[in-house]
Amino acid sequence: MVRRPISTISAPTTGTDQSKVRHAVVEVAADLLELYAKRQLAQGGYAFEPDSDWQRELEASFPYIETPDQLLAIEQIKTDMESSRPPMDRLLCGDVGYGKTEVALRAAFKAVADNKQVAVLVPTTVLAQQHYETFRQRLAVFPVEVEMLSRFRTPKEQDKIIKDLASKRSISSSEHTAWSLLMLNSKTSGWSSSMKSSVSASRTRNTSKSCAKRWMCSP
Repeated sequence: MVRRPISTISAPTTGTDQSKVRHAVVEVAADLLELYAKRQLAQGGYAFEPDSDWQRELEASFPYIETPDQLLAIEQIKTDMESSRPPMDRLLCGDVGYGKTEVALRAAFKAVADNKQVAVLVPTTVLAQQHYETFRQRLAVFPVEVEMLSRFRTPKEQDKIIKDLASKRSISSSEHTAWSLLMLNSKTSGWSSSMKSSVSASRTRNTSKSCAKRWMCSP
């Protein structure tokens, strides 16, 4: 582990360090402005179909009572997905245990039911495994294939999953380091949900948009 020295205001390198940070912040801000300007000028996005019978069956199987915030978020996300405006770009915030995964799952299933593929990007291997198990359990009765790309998969298994994405209706849970998932499938329109809690979430999320501009992103 690399240990960085703690700087003090009176240190001779403080001015240089502050200058580097300012430059890095300006650089990231400029990249974001350019990216979002391009997204605003993009042609109309894909309009998903209204809820299907499968969608209603999935939502009825939820074993808990939805909170008002959950219902509002789900309604707004579905409205975005059914619109032909440029690709959805929505940030959903909530404390642990308040149902963000269920909101993402319903939106992901709505996309898959309309013959699209879905990638769920997460920051850790453990979280990828948790979402993989949750999605498989909730979608077990539907003709949907759920897979996971992480260090828990061998290189051979990862290659097979990526190749299968080209021909199957699927949902894939992936660590955010597995960029090959988006890079290799950037020619395929789809829906991407990034479930992040780290400070680097914004930059990571926007990197995925740059790699696959035809994907609809729901951070």
